[in-house]
Amino acid sequence: MTTDRLRSPTDPAPVGPDADGVAGTLADLVGAGLPVPCLDGVDRPYRDLDTAASTPAMAPVAAAVVDMLPWYSSVHRGAGYKSRRSTAAFEEARGRVLDFCGRSGDDGEG
Repeated sequence: MTTDRLRSPTDPAPVGPDADGVAGTLADLVGAGLPVPCLDGVDRPYRDLDTAASTPAMAPVAAAVVDMLPWYSSVHRGAGYKSRRSTAAFEEARGRVLDFCGRSGDDGEG
């Protein structure tokens, strides 16, 4: 294994196989590589081996959430500007997911 696997959280994520032929990181995840204390007292980059339902967000997703938070309001419930903006963002995201899955927006509730 090469030492570039121990990259700083601010370094760009490598893509493709490394010198050992192992695929590199495909997405920059929030919190990836943070130094954490190990049993021997040495801080080392965190290796997240226990993700499932709590998988860290990708950095671009976290940035989009931060951008949207000031505008967030109830979806499909309000008449105010922020609610209408939140509803529009929700519907746009829903449409993109449906397109990705090869479904149309008019084939049922979900």
